[in-house]
Amino acid sequence: MPYLDRDTNARAVFLVDLNGNPMVASGASGPQPASSSQSVTPASDSASFPTVSRGSSGLSTSQVSVGASATQIVAARANRGSVKITNLGTNDVYIGTSGVTVSTGDLLPGTKGASIVVPTTAALFGVAGTAQNVSVLEVF
Repeated sequence: MPYLDRDTNARAVFLVDLNGNPMVASGASGPQPASSSQSVTPASDSASFPTVSRGSSGLSTSQVSVGASATQIVAARANRGSVKITNLGTNDVYIGTSGVTVSTGDLLPGTKGASIVVPTTAALFGVAGTAQNVSVLEVF
């Protein structure tokens, strides 16, 4: 199955297979391996495609008790790639910016082990109707 890989130094997007080999579009049959005589042209960096990271330079973990008012879950981090927030209990938690409420936040269901991954460098906050612990995994 092909996926997109972003070369962060060249600021380009390439279609590659799971082994990192270049792929080219070939009509109705879908992406095919590139032959030695075909060139692979990078797509525009402004294109909005999912990408696969090839690793990170660090991880950070923590646990936070989210209460009835907006509680900071993670601070802003300029070099962060994503944040995974996992619900450790059975109370719904709503994720958003500093003014998040149960009416405006993104639902993290009250199911033990439910999680959400947010690709952001911004600070994230949570709020819950009843206090709830969440675990946090930052990738940077």
